[in-house]
Amino acid sequence: GLLALRKAHFGEIAASELLELVEAAQTSAMALAEQLDRSQSAVSAYGATIEREDQALAPARSAHELAELVQRLRRANATVMQANRRLEADIRTTRLETARLIDRLDSAERTARTDPLTGLLNRRGVLEALKRAQARAQSGGDPLSTAMVDIDHFKRINDRWGHAIGDEVLRCIGTHLVRQAREVCEFGFAGRFG
Repeated sequence: GLLALRKAHFGEIAASELLELVEAAQTSAMALAEQLDRSQSAVSAYGATIEREDQALAPARSAHELAELVQRLRRANATVMQANRRLEADIRTTRLETARLIDRLDSAERTARTDPLTGLLNRRGVLEALKRAQARAQSGGDPLSTAMVDIDHFKRINDRWGHAIGDEVLRCIGTHLVRQAREVCEFGFAGRFG
């Protein structure tokens, strides 16, 4: 039911890991939005101060009034400069957090397309790779070859030698198939479909 549907769309990635990644992305996006709102407020206030003080410059002013005006402008400028420094620091932090999040999402994406036992593409990964290979072959007018391999009597290996040896046989065959596929074509791949 639901577990099979989730597995079909997200592969082997754990639901809790997926939820954690989504929550981290939402938290990062909300923090960035708050930082931008704070900076927008500071910039708007600065713009209003500049406009107000510019109008105050229009009539002739005494030296004392001009000195006060310059002080108000300096305070407004200092406020915006401080807001800019905070924003720059927040952007650096957010950029690092986003890079880490992207790395985690990439890792989760690879996990969703990879068979954990053999490291080969899983069913989902194979189907996606086949779609890309078909599109590449059609656009370039190139031939496309596929092969499906079945290990005859594999159950006997597991029954006689145990699952650890059977797993190692699967890994060795998978490694060999990937190597052979890439010798034939730079885009060659192998996967574990079942």
